Amino acid sequence: MADGKDGTMFSWTNQIGFSQPHSKVAELTRAHHPLLINIQGLPGSGKTHLLHELKRILPAKDYAFFETWKIISLLSHGLDNFVSFMPHNKLRMRKDATVEIARDCTVVDKVGIATGYHYLWDEMGEGSQDIDTPVDTDAYDMVLWLQVPVEELADRRMSEPGTGRRALHTDEQKNTQFLGEWQDGERERLQKICGENNVQFECIDVGTTTSEDVAELVRKKKGM
Repeated sequence: MADGKDGTMFSWTNQIGFSQPHSKVAELTRAHHPLLINIQGLPGSGKTHLLHELKRILPAKDYAFFETWKIISLLSHGLDNFVSFMPHNKLRMRKDATVEIARDCTVVDKVGIATGYHYLWDEMGEGSQDIDTPVDTDAYDMVLWLQVPVEELADRRMSEPGTGRRALHTDEQKNTQFLGEWQDGERERLQKICGENNVQFECIDVGTTTSEDVAELVRKKKGM
């Protein structure tokens, strides 16, 4: 379900007639594991922006680009439906989205780069909900974690209307503290999972690393 030229979503698996869950595409995916790279970070960290920059820099003949939330939205018939799902159904939807990305990349023989997330923070104060699934560590070969200065992250979250993001606390200092704890906790947890599953983990300092630098990391991974 890569982005089409007009910005719409389409599936290469449907384009060539392989649309069944246990089709030849699934067999190809198991036989030939595509190189998949996941862009991770908190909401507002710039995942979509980096995806678009990499799409601008890297050749379309070699790379396919995905926004995971768009695929999940299609599979669940809308994000409002997804939000209302029970945790086990959210996990299944996440797995299905990852499988779809892997299938598409297998069919067109391209490196896949997708935005994603590791766990969701319950902003009402109930803590984090782990949404990692085994298929993620099986499918993804490299994770790019976007590390953003906490003050900048807080400003980004509040300056983007229509995203549904809000302050985690009414007190500005506590809000910044919570964001820092959330970012550090997610980075450490994801880095641990990657290390345990032989997935390359790269922490990208957003303040000092350019899109060209990240593109070079991707090229090196592709050339390994």
